[in-house]
Amino acid sequence: MVTVTLQKGEHKGWEAWSLRRGPLELLLVPQVGGRIMGMLWQERDLLFTQSEREGRTEDLVDVGDVRAKKREMGFPLWGGDEPWLAPQDGWTEGVPFLDLDSGPYGLHVEEEAPEVVVVRMTSQVCRETGVQLTRTVTVPGGSDEWTVTHRLHNASDKTVQWGLWDVTMVRRPGQVYLPRRAASGFPGGIKTFVEEGDSVQLRESMVAELGRLSLISCYEPRAFKFGVDADEGWMLGILDLGDFGLVGYRKQVP
Repeated sequence: MVTVTLQKGEHKGWEAWSLRRGPLELLLVPQVGGRIMGMLWQERDLLFTQSEREGRTEDLVDVGDVRAKKREMGFPLWGGDEPWLAPQDGWTEGVPFLDLDSGPYGLHVEEEAPEVVVVRMTSQVCRETGVQLTRTVTVPGGSDEWTVTHRLHNASDKTVQWGLWDVTMVRRPGQVYLPRRAASGFPGGIKTFVEEGDSVQLRESMVAELGRLSLISCYEPRAFKFGVDADEGWMLGILDLGDFGLVGYRKQVP
């Protein structure tokens, strides 16, 4: 069995916690939205980070007007793998909720042993929604996979309706394969989000139907959004790392 290790260090100017197993290394940056900010395979990082924000953090404790702060900041992509709340049309100012997306998370090591490492990151209570998020990252030694378990807790005294939206920003260039549902109400089983960037104009050149699969090619820095309503919860990204070759990243949900 491959040994799993946990070590505190640095990643692109942030303090980071490294979970390493063989050729895989995950880099957690809890102070910026509880993110997995690095996902390295044989020392090659598969995740995108916004270069202008690398190493930065936002001090939100003394911010009185969160929505005004959002207008000031704009849309901070940051990068990495992070949790958002869905649906998107419930956001304020068209931006993810700052306390959950840009604020600090607490980090607790639940288990640290050669055969498994489990780390939990917990957000502050979001001032806009009353919601608190927890992300638990588990890296076992006897598997080629790892898991991220999300928990959404309503810490307010009001009824809320939100879904968990796990976002992974990977590097270009690459292609993404998604399953399609034969009985889907979307053309070709693929939804085009018409108000997102250049999705309508780009669909013909970026999206292809391959039997039961859809293929989305991501080569240029263009804004778009496509989705599927498949019964199968998985996607596969094939990333082109130049001289290193192709690396596949499969993401699966229940």
